[in-house]
Amino acid sequence: PATLSINTRPWSRVWIGSRLLGTTPIGEVTVPSGNVRLRIVDRDGRSFTRSARVGAGANENLFFDLDQPE
Repeated sequence: PATLSINTRPWSRVWIGSRLLGTTPIGEVTVPSGNVRLRIVDRDGRSFTRSARVGAGANENLFFDLDQPE
């Protein structure tokens, strides 16, 4: 497994699959290593998908500005 800290602008709820990780900012949540696909729903109900590559045992910090094009 790996550890992620996630923040977004604007604040959002974040899921991996059907597991709700929480509302941003999210600090140090354990996730599977490898390619992680996040579903992000912002305060206005807009839904986004973002992916990150997380190494085994890594502690990654992710930030997504949802108002900027990907």
